Amino acid sequence: MTPRPGGEADKFGNRYEAAWTVRQALNVLLGRGDSIVLEPASPLGDGIEFLYRRDGLTQAHQVKRQNRNANSWNVLSLRDKGVWEALRTHVDGGRTFHFVSTVPARAIEELTDRARRSDDAAAFRREWLSDGLGSQFDTLASAAVYGSAEEAWRMLRGLWMEWPNERDLIDTNAVLAEQILTGAPGHSAALTLGDVLMTSLGSTLDAPAITARLATHGLRPAGRSESATMAEEVATATRRWTATVESALLRPVIPRTEAALLVERVTADSPRLTLLTGTAGGGKSAVLHQAIETLIASGTPVLAFRLDRLAAFDSTHQLGLRIGLPGSPVGALGAAAAGRPCVLIVDQLDAVSLASGRSSEAFGPVTDLLGEAAAFPAMRVVLVCRAFDAKADPRIRELTSADESAQLEVGPLTTVQVDAALTGMDLDQGRLTPSQRAMLSSPCTCSYWPRSRTGRTYSPESVPPGSSWMSSGSSNGPSANFGYPRCTSTGWSRQSWQP
Repeated sequence: MTPRPGGEADKFGNRYEAAWTVRQALNVLLGRGDSIVLEPASPLGDGIEFLYRRDGLTQAHQVKRQNRNANSWNVLSLRDKGVWEALRTHVDGGRTFHFVSTVPARAIEELTDRARRSDDAAAFRREWLSDGLGSQFDTLASAAVYGSAEEAWRMLRGLWMEWPNERDLIDTNAVLAEQILTGAPGHSAALTLGDVLMTSLGSTLDAPAITARLATHGLRPAGRSESATMAEEVATATRRWTATVESALLRPVIPRTEAALLVERVTADSPRLTLLTGTAGGGKSAVLHQAIETLIASGTPVLAFRLDRLAAFDSTHQLGLRIGLPGSPVGALGAAAAGRPCVLIVDQLDAVSLASGRSSEAFGPVTDLLGEAAAFPAMRVVLVCRAFDAKADPRIRELTSADESAQLEVGPLTTVQVDAALTGMDLDQGRLTPSQRAMLSSPCTCSYWPRSRTGRTYSPESVPPGSSWMSSGSSNGPSANFGYPRCTSTGWSRQSWQP
């Protein structure tokens, strides 16, 4: 949303600037940064909002929420905002310069990356100015800005550009604050941190200094005991998910290749998001169960929960409360993992889909989890839903089209897997017709196949509770010699066959 000119634009800009500043202060508390100084005295503070020190290097941050109504920045629009002048001041002072906005400047960002990879200005101009970038660099090197190619190249090497989404920034601040501070919910703690920063202008704030100031507001760092408690609460929530699916799993277990693929994906650098899909009764729960067992056995923290059995929620914080956590599931898992690789699994996404969900309005908080998870580089997210909903709901389709996302389809059981299941249940495969064998490629059908031996008469008592008995071409279903349950859109029914 573009704010109206004047006071409203200023308020929006101040809010975005505050959110970015709070993010860096949270990084200091997390040990990712050394210190932060808001509005340092001139000349250090010229043209910037704050200085941020990390790994022994000083970064100068300038924040411009937007470029009026334009959807991008270019060399001249940045010049008009004084960015190039401020950049030179800080690069000449031995600092890197970070320009932050909701509006991208992709051509300039590409120029900065290529400048850092080139050996010198001559090589840069000769070898790196393809893809229409030459005109932007020529403008930067012209008398209107720096006056020489050498100077323009040198400035680009010291420039870093970022465009975080404002809502994601605020939400991730809240989940990070919830992870590392106790005494208030995440959003309140982040706002309090912002107030502390604004009353400490010009002061160098490292982690101890920030912690001391927060203590006067009733906030303190979360200790090891809180982290241990959070880890147990996360494990308990995952055990509750496990309990809801175990009764319907095939016994003996049939190893699914999709489970191994899922583990491989969530333990790799990318993708950050995996959408696991399949037909109703197609074995998604079995794949998840096997993958979770493997991950937990390897020491990877996992938080799994399902959306179809929860009361209404309208925020990630409330969602966490619904599954027995003190706040957002992302914050809880992040605290339990303490920087280690971890996996968040959201099952039954179709419960909030537009196609068949009963709570489609809750889709927003679920997608907010993805934004929050971006604050934890080692966290991977798995969303699970029926293939029908993944195709029918445009919001779910959009998720899989995003960068660092992928889809994994759970297929039917193979002939070898069906034979293994029947052998494991001590059933006679020779009594199956081809159509029955085809039906058994669905795990939900296979898991309820009657576990009895040849010659036994099947009766209505052997039908799963809530099912109905149906005969094939006869009203004498109870006297049929063989039957199997069929998974339908409304529940279980039993179709009898006489091979």
